[in-house]
Amino acid sequence: MRLFQLLAGLMPLMLCGCGVMLRGSMDRLEDGAALPFAIQTSYGTGSMEATDPATGEVFTGQYTGITQGGGSSFGTIYNAQMMQTSTVQTFSRPTHATARGTLRGNMGTVVQVALDIKPGLRPSGHGEGMDNKGRHYQVRF
Repeated sequence: MRLFQLLAGLMPLMLCGCGVMLRGSMDRLEDGAALPFAIQTSYGTGSMEATDPATGEVFTGQYTGITQGGGSSFGTIYNAQMMQTSTVQTFSRPTHATARGTLRGNMGTVVQVALDIKPGLRPSGHGEGMDNKGRHYQVRF
């Protein structure tokens, strides 16, 4: 009974789909400004945020990623002593992900970003962006 109560109490936390925010930097190439950047770990879609310390503009947005590499395969094994065959399946995890997203600032700036992500327990990545004013950014986390 106590196990059931514990699981029932933890269920909302397990189902909320909350991801960890990974900290990084979004550097504006025109003036070298370093904007604190964060991206949510997820399985496909997540949130991003950044802040421009010089202007106080706060950016929020979403990204969508697609994994590449990895997959599954089937094979047949044969036991000669027992004269039996069996089918096995193997899996390999994705080796790379690409993502695209948009950050919208509360002062009208919109930044489109393209990211290359290395999946893992703590994903890492880099990318680039361009805003609606023609300024370029380098992103890393």
